[in-house]
Amino acid sequence: MDSFSLLPGVLEWDDLGRQAYQTDLERYSDLDSVESRRRQSRLDFFLVEAESMRWDSTLQAMSYAMEMVEEIEKREREVSNEG
Repeated sequence: MDSFSLLPGVLEWDDLGRQAYQTDLERYSDLDSVESRRRQSRLDFFLVEAESMRWDSTLQAMSYAMEMVEEIEKREREVSNEG
């Protein structure tokens, strides 16, 4: 079962996806806002991805993770400004 389905312009979570997302964000309950939790979750994801690609250093892996998160946030702002 998919965690969410994407229809033109519509993102819908199923129960499994919503539960997994909430559980993930709860891992960062020490952070003040949902935005901070979401950002940390994304950073962790891309850091693991970079490490799995055998980057030469932790600094390179973290730079990659930060660039990816910044790109996602940029696209989210653009979509938000279109509406």
